[in-house]
Amino acid sequence: MTDDRLTLRPQVRFRAVDEEGVIVHTERGVVIVVNALGLRTLELIREQGSRRAVIERLTAEYDAPEAAIAADLDAFLDQMRAQQLLEAA
Repeated sequence: MTDDRLTLRPQVRFRAVDEEGVIVHTERGVVIVVNALGLRTLELIREQGSRRAVIERLTAEYDAPEAAIAADLDAFLDQMRAQQLLEAA
């Protein structure tokens, strides 16, 4: 996957609830619960706006190889795209 821009759709909201995150697509009525890492990833997408920057920050914050973080991020992004939570690249 390339160093693409990551942008949440304007209809997507998320917030922390305890140690999890809740994502809501306001137009589709979809509600998704994510774990703490998913929540952190959403925060970084909003703050950083690029796949590369998110990978760099997660690598700095978590004790895991960059390749593993990139693979996990790509799987998460695929799920988000399938749920129409990200703008098309």
